[in-house]
Amino acid sequence: MWSNELARRIGQRVELLGWLITFRAVGTKDYRNMMFLTLEDQRGIYEAVLFPDAYERYGGLVFETRTLRVSGRVEDEAQIHCEKLEPVKAGG
Repeated sequence: MWSNELARRIGQRVELLGWLITFRAVGTKDYRNMMFLTLEDQRGIYEAVLFPDAYERYGGLVFETRTLRVSGRVEDEAQIHCEKLEPVKAGG
């Protein structure tokens, strides 16, 4: 699926590929980290959120690769609540 379809998929699980544009790590009130990712595919720009548990598992990937597979549930405003983040290598 593509980023321009997210608004029609609120509440559903999705999987998208995207190029990382930028990210911002923030702290929560209970002193855990989370991260906001801005990604782009061939049809638009979208945002994914890594809440603390997902951040602990996958947050380091943003420093290792720029092409990512984002899996999660589409929330309000077509933002993805990221449940899994995977690197995508060239040719595979």
